[in-house]
Amino acid sequence: MAKETQQQQMGSFDPETFTGGGFLDDVDVEIIDAEVVTYDFEQKAAMACCLAVTFKQDGYDEPGRPQYYKIGPVDKFAPSADGSGFVTLGTTTGMNRQAKAALFMAALKNVGFDMTKLAKGVKGLIGVRGHLNTITLPPFKLPDGTTKSDDKVTVFSKLGEDAPAKPAGGKKAAPAAAKAKAAPAAAAAPQADDAVSEAAEAAILNKVAEGPVAKSSLASLLFNVIKDPALRNPAVKLANNEAWLSDDARPWKYDQGELTL
Repeated sequence: MAKETQQQQMGSFDPETFTGGGFLDDVDVEIIDAEVVTYDFEQKAAMACCLAVTFKQDGYDEPGRPQYYKIGPVDKFAPSADGSGFVTLGTTTGMNRQAKAALFMAALKNVGFDMTKLAKGVKGLIGVRGHLNTITLPPFKLPDGTTKSDDKVTVFSKLGEDAPAKPAGGKKAAPAAAKAKAAPAAAAAPQADDAVSEAAEAAILNKVAEGPVAKSSLASLLFNVIKDPALRNPAVKLANNEAWLSDDARPWKYDQGELTL
């Protein structure tokens, strides 16, 4: 009964309103559905209010399971009646900027998505095409005082027309990412703007100077270090290319997914 009397107000997905406080990776996708729901992560976590996004990966006829991005606990957030958004409960004023849904939306805005398309709810995400990367988040403290490390979130690193066209039928085609991994020697180092390459190289070199760095952590590193979206997003893409990482011009050695001096 107490929850029924709590004050509710519609929440915002705009990153400017955020307060303090099974992954797809390196694939091209299209969003085919989005809604706000409650979810307990298959009973592995407390029930939470989440943004559920269903992606269809290029090369596949059928979509995957929804990806759930946590908005916040159910005592502070709830889905709107139609699932198009969320409401805040009690004295809660907005989504924490470290929430998975907040990080997803912030990355989406950084790569050029028009946030006004969400004015009527998250169904405005349907039809968005682009490239997804899974990034490792910096360690952060939980409410109980413990620190969580190696947490990950899947976000858009690129939007739009550069994503490959959809395959014309067939039950299931090999995804582009799998094809690339099957023949890494054929990959060519991407052509990058000097400013992008320099920014990526400087950020990575500073980290490698502290010790070995895994390739899987580079997207998170660049996402947090490079503040200019015009440099950050192409730098993240550049760091995913093994040909660029292993080029003799780089100031580090790259071998089997690890960078060292």
